[in-house]
Amino acid sequence: MDSDDDFENNVKTLYLKNKLSAKDTANLVRSAHKRGAEDLDAFKTIGKKQPKNAQRDLMRKFTRGSKLPKPYFANVPIKDRKTGNKAMVILPFLLVSELLVHIMLGFGTGFRDILEDPPGSGFANMKQQWRADNNIPADDLVASLGMHGDGVSLGKQGSINVISWNITSMEGGERNMFTAIEKRDLCDCGCFGRCTLDSIMEIFRWDLMALYTGLWHTERHDGSAWLDTDKDRKTKKGKMGIRGQLQQCRGDWPWFKWLFGFKGWQSNDQICWRCRANKSSIPYWHASTKAQWMKRRLSQRDFANLIAENGFDMSPLFSIPGFDFYNICIDSLHAMDLGFTQDICGNIFWECLGIYAVGRNKKMQIGDFVMKLKEHYKRMKTPNCINTVTLDMLKKDGKAPKLRARGAETRYVVPFALEIAVAVHAEIQSEHTHNVLMCVSALMDFYMTFGVRPFPKDDAKIACLNAAHYYVLLAEEASSEDKRAWVIKPKLHIFMEMGMFQVDELGDPMTYWAYRDETFVGLVSEIGETRGGPSDAATAPLRIIERLRALSR
Repeated sequence: MDSDDDFENNVKTLYLKNKLSAKDTANLVRSAHKRGAEDLDAFKTIGKKQPKNAQRDLMRKFTRGSKLPKPYFANVPIKDRKTGNKAMVILPFLLVSELLVHIMLGFGTGFRDILEDPPGSGFANMKQQWRADNNIPADDLVASLGMHGDGVSLGKQGSINVISWNITSMEGGERNMFTAIEKRDLCDCGCFGRCTLDSIMEIFRWDLMALYTGLWHTERHDGSAWLDTDKDRKTKKGKMGIRGQLQQCRGDWPWFKWLFGFKGWQSNDQICWRCRANKSSIPYWHASTKAQWMKRRLSQRDFANLIAENGFDMSPLFSIPGFDFYNICIDSLHAMDLGFTQDICGNIFWECLGIYAVGRNKKMQIGDFVMKLKEHYKRMKTPNCINTVTLDMLKKDGKAPKLRARGAETRYVVPFALEIAVAVHAEIQSEHTHNVLMCVSALMDFYMTFGVRPFPKDDAKIACLNAAHYYVLLAEEASSEDKRAWVIKPKLHIFMEMGMFQVDELGDPMTYWAYRDETFVGLVSEIGETRGGPSDAATAPLRIIERLRALSR
């Protein structure tokens, strides 16, 4: 039987994750108290006389004794919701330095082992070089950090940009909130929201500089004295007992465009921030070790010039010692599972209709396809399954085939795509089916390097280049026959950058993919939605931070 503590925790979780309103939560707990549940005295008056104060009283109760540090508050420029003009708002932040020390103290002496990157990995080498460049004593604890940014839905129509971080050496480790800002509140002075974002990143930089030195902050981010809200920070002096190095910046293409000032692929000839690849003179789709783009790499100065040409200033992140454009991570979720892999699987699945998946018409063929897919899942005990497949999920009118599914669903359906390619080639035995089989086989080989220790980067590079090479052959064939299939897109190049260069620099793509990031922003979306009432640009961020603090108790 659940204890009263279990009951309180369950009710708290339901409320904090927006399953219950404040009024319903208060009524439920009071009813349980009346029926004899013990240790609920603190709830008996919440919202009873003033129902409108139920939310305030519940949050005070749930955050009391929270293990997480209290928020840091700072002015950030935003767009005023009433006038549309540039204004300032006091935004809440959970400082990385304070939360990292909190995590360290929670683990105790075993924390040093947790901070060790896999020997010989790109991140281990990066940390070793960082120590040498900055004369960091060998005995000093150094945490390798990654930050992530993404937009997520908030309510029925809104969206919010979430900035989080993690300890990269903790595989599958928790993501931690830094701050958030609703999309509608971004500065609109002609800066494309960069006034807001750069101010946030300046606070992130200031906090990471404290972790670089390993010393507690002695003043606020703008050089001013501590405020009344900083009373706990005033007492922290001297060494933290840990340092931090920013090794990863993760996110999708819209996040990178906003954060760093990249141009969109549609409006710009150059499509990469790591090399000179473009849509014309240095073709980004060339899949050969002799491709020009593989030899025309950008330097840090070239990167800075590219951003200046785009009309933007360099992000404050580049003022953090050791962080440069190679730390902008291409992750397999966005490059493959929501990109290149979906193109390959979509084309294979569409072409198999009438050959592998049979029936008198497309409707019957897709039915046979789904039946065989389910048989495959059952046989392989696949953990992430696509529940059903429709024709629109494979090809929309006027568009090239592309599988429309979640990232993990796409990754786990690749073995089925390989199974189909084997069966179709065995039946038809054409150059086309051979190239399809070679393409998806190489793709599968690339995925199979994930998680292998030590990471077989040479095998990964061969598989990457083969997958891209055969995809380009299929694209050229389709183009020559005037077919809308196997279309070449910029994510093909991003995949090659990851598989040919980034595996050299950073190692196993599994150590910097964004799956846990996506789970975290999903939680933020869940707890961030409000049930009405007055609000400003700080309301949703503070609500999210306070609910995360309450959930951490």
